[in-house]
Amino acid sequence: PMPLHWGEVLALSYVANASAAHCLPPLVTLGLPLSRYNLSSAVATGFLQLGRDLGRLLEASSKRVALLVSTDLAHTHWRNTSFGFSPHAAPFDAALGTWAARLDAGALLRGSAALVDQVYSCGWLGLPMLHGALEAAAEAEERKAGQGGKWSPLNASWAATLTAAPAHPTYYGMMAAVFQRRRRDAFVCPANTHRCADGCAPVEAGAAVCCGDGTACASGYRCADRPSFGPACVRARGDREAAPEFIPEAAPGPRPEPVPVLAAAEAPGAAVPLPMGTAGWELRYHLCRAGALPLHRLALPAAPPGQPLLFPYYSNLGPVGHHAAASAEVALIVQHGSGRNADDYFCSGVQAAAMAGLGGGRALVLAPRFMEPADGPPPSVVWWNGTFPEGCWRCGAESDPRASRDGRSTVSSFAVLDALLDALGAAKTSGALPSLRRVVLAGHSSGGQIVQRHAIFSRVPPRPQPFAVRHVAANPSSYAYFGPERW
Repeated sequence: PMPLHWGEVLALSYVANASAAHCLPPLVTLGLPLSRYNLSSAVATGFLQLGRDLGRLLEASSKRVALLVSTDLAHTHWRNTSFGFSPHAAPFDAALGTWAARLDAGALLRGSAALVDQVYSCGWLGLPMLHGALEAAAEAEERKAGQGGKWSPLNASWAATLTAAPAHPTYYGMMAAVFQRRRRDAFVCPANTHRCADGCAPVEAGAAVCCGDGTACASGYRCADRPSFGPACVRARGDREAAPEFIPEAAPGPRPEPVPVLAAAEAPGAAVPLPMGTAGWELRYHLCRAGALPLHRLALPAAPPGQPLLFPYYSNLGPVGHHAAASAEVALIVQHGSGRNADDYFCSGVQAAAMAGLGGGRALVLAPRFMEPADGPPPSVVWWNGTFPEGCWRCGAESDPRASRDGRSTVSSFAVLDALLDALGAAKTSGALPSLRRVVLAGHSSGGQIVQRHAIFSRVPPRPQPFAVRHVAANPSSYAYFGPERW
């Protein structure tokens, strides 16, 4: 054993004071190496693995265990100290706040790791160790539940609560967070979305207002019923709704059904609703619940031939070809936009299928996830660098060769969608998807761009196919044309 330093002794002194009044369980203390000041990034991978080993050990135990990590954040927020000032202190602390709020591995292992050796965060290595322990515990839980092989977001197994956001009341930063095990039957909301008791609002709703009936309103609106319209969202202005909302009626009597605002001149005096948004009202969002948001991986052919690249996608019925999808009649491939929030699109796709009467396993919902470096892609998972045109996944560009193990293999984003169609076709032909009759590729915004371009450049022949294929491009910022004519 090695002697304890002041960092460990200080924490243990609080424990000793608490144990005098309460019966505390046995404690095990792990100290950090002295090299933590300027070599943290170099040894971070080792501490991540140490955490994984520790997590597997704790998960195998029948004891209830609490894992506590004590660390300061950046020590370089003030100029008048021996540590001095660093402009990297604030972004370093912010990256750790993002990790603690979302369990975002990229924010910890890429964002903060790139800055840690410049900001004197003496306990930072405890955070990769903690992240590794949480990962190992989540993987062990999935194996126990017979779901091994899935790649689920870490926040599907752990509920992250940032109880105190990063702040620096003195020269060093600090924060507090709690990670608690989720019940396996609890639903998980996509990242950056608002959670209501009965489902998840989409990311566009912001800090949504929950209506309690499976719907929600965007931030700044309140739930209300509109005459002759039904449930809607009304812009909040204190305790009163915004005005004007309807043109007053010319005479008393029952309100007619709303008509398009352009028809007002044809029907003088009619009660005509103003356009949504400008009128202070809008439609409600339907909440979604998609379970644990499991990610699966599809093996892709690489060019030049090398070790297969892996592509992540969400699925509500297991990996393509899984027996859980045997009753699926429609496969909905819902493509995210430039925000790459595939989990949000997946959740909305599951809700849309249910609203279309395709619940009970009748719809296989798939949400491809085109990743960029900021998303923290795991090893061998294909990603694009996001530059135009070489790294533009919405344009059909090749993936970044650095995503492959050999440093040379790439795959086109169009080939990714082809591979999904091929996998569905193979599952249909083999009898794994006997009821599948239609595949719909639907994309919004940047997702609409790649869907429309894939319809043009796909190598998958339109016939013969074991199912019909339809491309739906919604609101793309640009279309591909074959000539100068425009429609």
